[in-house]
Amino acid sequence: MSEVPVNNKPLGGAHNDVRRDSETYEYDNVGPGERDCDKPTASGIEDGKMEINGDDKAHDSDLRTIRKLLQIMIPYGGMLSTGFNMASTSIGAGILGLPAAFHSVGIIMATVYLVLITAETIYSTRLLVQVSERTGLRSFEEMARQLLHPRADIVVAILRALHTIGCSVAYVVTIGDLLRPILASFDSTPAFLRETKGIRLLQSGFWLVFMLPLVFQRQINSLRYVSAVGILFILYFAVVVVVHSAMNGMSANPRPAVRLVNTGNTALEGLGVIIFSYMCQINCVEVALEMRPRSLRRLTLCAFFSMTICGLLYFVTGLFGYLDFGEVEGSILLKYNPLEQPQIFVSYIGVFIKICASFGLLNNACRSALFPLIGWDPYTVAYWKYLIGAVLLAVLDLMLGLFVPNVTMVLGFTGGVCGGSVGFILPALFIMYSGGWTLRSVGIVNYTCTYLVLFAGVVGVVFGTAATIYSAVGG
Repeated sequence: MSEVPVNNKPLGGAHNDVRRDSETYEYDNVGPGERDCDKPTASGIEDGKMEINGDDKAHDSDLRTIRKLLQIMIPYGGMLSTGFNMASTSIGAGILGLPAAFHSVGIIMATVYLVLITAETIYSTRLLVQVSERTGLRSFEEMARQLLHPRADIVVAILRALHTIGCSVAYVVTIGDLLRPILASFDSTPAFLRETKGIRLLQSGFWLVFMLPLVFQRQINSLRYVSAVGILFILYFAVVVVVHSAMNGMSANPRPAVRLVNTGNTALEGLGVIIFSYMCQINCVEVALEMRPRSLRRLTLCAFFSMTICGLLYFVTGLFGYLDFGEVEGSILLKYNPLEQPQIFVSYIGVFIKICASFGLLNNACRSALFPLIGWDPYTVAYWKYLIGAVLLAVLDLMLGLFVPNVTMVLGFTGGVCGGSVGFILPALFIMYSGGWTLRSVGIVNYTCTYLVLFAGVVGVVFGTAATIYSAVGG
């Protein structure tokens, strides 16, 4: 594949010699005080180091051993941690809406959408990192300001913030979807907790205890362990969906009715949900900045493996969830009774861990988009300012999430408007305007693929958004 020429420019102000894909290189500054994995983390504890109190030496020794093993298995900035963070950014509430998306568009078209969007997500991620290499720009906003228009960064920051806020709102809504079947299974559940007000109170409590603390971390890699655990639980959830479908819906007589292909506006309603389910582009540059050693080839491999795994999980969950219940609207979680089936209950816990990890990652991306608009560098701003901004954004997510009636409405609209523009249109425009981008310089394959990514973004924005709005108004 022909490469776009790379200029030897520093990335983010650091002194680097940028090389070809096949070569690796390290950055002198990829974050505040972070150079190697033994540097202090946002919690103030150095990776691999922990103070040992005299009364708890044996216990602390065990913790140190576990910590070192985790660093060996998932090293800071390594390919595995990078892949987990990219997959964790993608996998979240979107996977819960995929059975409904299969019901909307039909099995065949949903499969086609998944294959195409997986491939285009990988390539658009590569484009963003490639632009960062060529220009030394380290965020969507800097790229928009330098490559498109001096004020384009404001529009891009708002779009990226809207996407991350939409995702975070979907996670808050998902907490309610997790709680409703559990509370409904107990006859002793107080009537107040069965009502909307009671559910909102519990959502707020879970947000405060489990989700809010994860926005305190300044570095994305600080969440790599939670991300890894969350991805493993989502894998378990997909297995549970398959087994439940085989034992119930697929063995029922008669089986639930399913569609291979759908037509009309309904066939487009699931497009935004599927686009939403990917979107690792939203903070892939920030993730790339923390990778060590970093190269375009390594980032492309991480994107390929993480997005392929995501695509397989999406296909399995969407297909078998649809075959299990037939007509599905909203989150698949509302179709199960977790207390009657222990494996379902365990998967609920796993989904909860996963959305908590993704909530922290998306809060990081939202800060990266909005902080520069008020003159704050998200990596170097005083921690108390950083903390105020992070907490205010998290509170906004909670307030919106408490009053959204249906998670698929958030998924479809966010995936259509923000996913199509930030995920596909902008990466294509950035590489086109980064300089020296011609058919002769990049080759027919890169040239064609870039325009396909641009076309996919336009389709997602126009048709995905219109179908979601039509469905919301009609509903």
